[in-house]
Amino acid sequence: MLVVKVGCSNCGKPLGVAIVGTNTVLHDARADFPGDWTKKDIKRLADMPKITYDDVLSAHQFFEDLGADWSKHLCRTKRRNAS
Repeated sequence: MLVVKVGCSNCGKPLGVAIVGTNTVLHDARADFPGDWTKKDIKRLADMPKITYDDVLSAHQFFEDLGADWSKHLCRTKRRNAS
């Protein structure tokens, strides 16, 4: 398994990290899917459209539009007093 830092090659903005499986052994029935997908993953994701370049560009624009104070978009939770 690899951990990869993901960022925009155009502007250099960090977008997060991705965990990439390195299993290269595929079963015949699952040859059309990534090797680290489980049967549950295949059932859930097999009919989904593949990610396109436009999807990646849209995601980049979304993250760029969040601005420097992206944490304001997170839900606020109440902290309990530690007694």
